[in-house]
Amino acid sequence: MPGNAVLCTKCGYHKEVGVTVEAHKTAGVDIDHGTLALDKAAVDMERAAELQKKMLRGAGLPWWGLALALFMLGSGLLIAVLAVNASRRVDETISFNPMHLFLVLSGAAFFAISAGANFMILLHAFKDSLQNGLICLFVPVFGVLYYTITHWSETWRFFVTSTVLAAIGGGLMVAAMAQLN
Repeated sequence: MPGNAVLCTKCGYHKEVGVTVEAHKTAGVDIDHGTLALDKAAVDMERAAELQKKMLRGAGLPWWGLALALFMLGSGLLIAVLAVNASRRVDETISFNPMHLFLVLSGAAFFAISAGANFMILLHAFKDSLQNGLICLFVPVFGVLYYTITHWSETWRFFVTSTVLAAIGGGLMVAAMAQLN
């Protein structure tokens, strides 16, 4: 080892610290090739396990998608039962518009999921601080909007979900009112 060197490239001895550095291993000299390959495989397996966990956390149908699908199936079944019962009535005093009912129920479902997304923003605000939670609770529109803007990285998904689903729900309610005419 040259006089001005700090670390020996053969054995890994560090002159300033006075110990042999364990990370320095020469394949074939300090460690055999098989052990080196096994160590690399262990590190690769840990990385693969972490990647698998990360992929599974973001997989699947979101909660609001499942709730919306179940609500739509349930309301579709309800409309079908009401339509069959209304068609078998003898007197014509009942006026039943299945499309109007379907649009109203669909709009209500979209509004309910939108409210759930707003609730998630409120929950984040309360987790952040009691003051932010109370502001979002008692000043709903401006408080939630302010909190969403100031904590965009945590709440943007809920905000976008809430806004889009509320717009779709509003459109369905407008279409339901048009069905009455």
